[in-house]
Amino acid sequence: MGGSVPDSASNSATALPAASGSRGLPCRELVSPIPLSALAVLFVNDHFLKGASLLPGVLTGKLSDFAGLFCLPLLLTAVFNCSRWLLSRSFRMKFEETGIALTRRQLVAAISIAGAGFALVKMIPAATAAYVAAVSWLAPWAAHHVVTDPTDLVALAVLPFNYWYGQSFASPAPSRGSKPKNDIIGKVFQQDPNRRTT
Repeated sequence: MGGSVPDSASNSATALPAASGSRGLPCRELVSPIPLSALAVLFVNDHFLKGASLLPGVLTGKLSDFAGLFCLPLLLTAVFNCSRWLLSRSFRMKFEETGIALTRRQLVAAISIAGAGFALVKMIPAATAAYVAAVSWLAPWAAHHVVTDPTDLVALAVLPFNYWYGQSFASPAPSRGSKPKNDIIGKVFQQDPNRRTT
């Protein structure tokens, strides 16, 4: 009787991270103060500061590049994991079993994709035109003038900070060796570790 209290307490303690991670969508890296502030800067800069003669055009252009490139990898990881989460909910899978969370591997992949895409858009006119057409079709309210300008590649300097910030929300990728622990044989021997075969 007395020993059951610590066992239940330890079980609830170990279950706490999974329970807390199951609340809400797995997009904390995007809906935190820093990226939300960057999105606000991007919105105000694109809709009010550009062309208002309040700041030099070079400064407003680079400001959008830095803010947008910082948010883009976080948007990619959030959309990816939220899509997985919605699919798991559709198939009535438990959130704890799916292990849906931001990982460093996802973060590195998103940063690489965002950086490569940004470089292509800023260096190749055809990529710039394709980007403008895609944005105009997907989000016509957000379409803005984009030009091919290799000097904008200076915004790539924000990506290391992006990784430093994003990894604070990342969880270690599940190892392949951890999966067999949940099989039937493992559960049998976990319940009775002293069982011997005859």
